[in-house]
Amino acid sequence: MDFCCENKISIKYLSVAIVTILLSGCSASMTQQLPLMPADNASCCESLKQLSFVPLKETEALNVSLDNHSAVFNFDEGSSYSKSFVFSPRTESAHVTIKSVMKNGQVFSPNVLLLNKNYKVVEKVTYREFKTQSADLTKASQLVANFAAENVRYMIVYADRRKLGSKIVVPHPAKVRAKEFGEPMPMVTDPVYQRVAVGKLTMSIHTTQYASYASDDERLSSHPSKASNSGNPQQESVTFYHQAIRASIADNDVDKAMGLLRDAEQLGITDADQVFRDAMKAQLDKQ
Repeated sequence: MDFCCENKISIKYLSVAIVTILLSGCSASMTQQLPLMPADNASCCESLKQLSFVPLKETEALNVSLDNHSAVFNFDEGSSYSKSFVFSPRTESAHVTIKSVMKNGQVFSPNVLLLNKNYKVVEKVTYREFKTQSADLTKASQLVANFAAENVRYMIVYADRRKLGSKIVVPHPAKVRAKEFGEPMPMVTDPVYQRVAVGKLTMSIHTTQYASYASDDERLSSHPSKASNSGNPQQESVTFYHQAIRASIADNDVDKAMGLLRDAEQLGITDADQVFRDAMKAQLDKQ
C-alpha cells in the first residue's frame, strides 16, 4: 500500500476516534434529570389564534430556543412549550427544514402544526417524521425533518408531552463508517438520547412559490403587514404588530422588533412604541 492510501486510512480512523471521544463525553451525562416541563393542562391561551406569531421572511435561516420562557399551550398531546410563526404574505408555498441538536444525552423532539389563514390545522408533521443524523467532525447528532408548507399561513413547533423521557438510539458514527466502507463492525455502544421539553432548533425557510393577488385589496386582506396608512388601522393589523413586536423581543431579536415598530408607526398604530418599550422592560426584568 502506498503512502497516500495509508494516509487516507489514518485520517479516516482518526476522525472516527475523535467523534467516539466526543460521543463518550455526551453519553456520560445521560443520567441527569429531565429539565422542567410545563404543568399538565397549563396553557397561555384559549385558542391557537391567541398565540404570538413571529413573522418569517421569504427566505430565512434562524435559531430557535424553547425554554421555560416560551409560550405554553395545551395541545392534543398535552401541554408543551412552543414557538409560533407566520409566513411572509408573499409566500404561497415554502420548503422548511427543522433540525434539533442532540446534546448531553437529551434532545427536543418536535411536532409541527401548519395552519391556514383561519387558524385551522391543515397538516401535522409529527416527531416520527424527524430522522436521526449521526455526528461527524463538523456537527453533533441531530433530528432533521424536511417538508413542504403549501397554502398555509402559520406554523407552530412544540413537543408531544406523552413522549417526554422516551429514548432515541442513534447509530454510532464508527458503525456508520464501517458500513460505508464494508469493514467489520466495531465494538462500540450506540449513543442514547432522551426526549425533553426544552432545546435548541435551527430552522430554514425557502419560498418555492410566490403568492399572486388580483388586487391590492386582496393582498392586504390576506395579511396585515403592509396595509394602507389612510384612516384608522384595522384591529387585525394592530393585534398582529403588537404580537409580532413582543415575540421578536422575547427571542432577543431587537432589530426585527424595531423594523416592525417602524412599519406599525407608518400604519398609524400609535401605541406600538409603548408595546415595544413594555416588552423590552419585561425582557430585561427576566435577566
